[in-house]
Amino acid sequence: MIEMSLILPVLLAIVLASAEFGLAFARYQVILNSARHGARIASLYREKCNQGVVSAETRQAVLESSDLLGIELTDGDVDLRFVCKPRGTVRVEVTYRHEYALLDVIFKLLSAGSASDSARLKAVVRMRNESSGIDAG
Repeated sequence: MIEMSLILPVLLAIVLASAEFGLAFARYQVILNSARHGARIASLYREKCNQGVVSAETRQAVLESSDLLGIELTDGDVDLRFVCKPRGTVRVEVTYRHEYALLDVIFKLLSAGSASDSARLKAVVRMRNESSGIDAG
């Protein structure tokens, strides 16, 4: 019984840490897929490209994509950089604050309350518009 009382907190911490890592990784995958979707939208060739319109469409695509998968982002979480021309480069950066759900109490106990209760997840996707601007059809 003494051995069990000594090892149980350690095993519980390992199980909770594994579950917390799984949650964080799943959320990272959501923001990565949202950033990729936004970059694809922004990199589509448009003959009359308007930077403001493309930016709004891209932000909306990122926000909708993440919302469908259960992550609520704001406009401030999405950073866009792109060039409106053939072979232009698109960069979409999405940040998300992952709040610890399972390890919050353990972190605070071990660090005497000075540990952060969240982690910053960041996904960056770069794409290049490969279109030459000439319609092949």
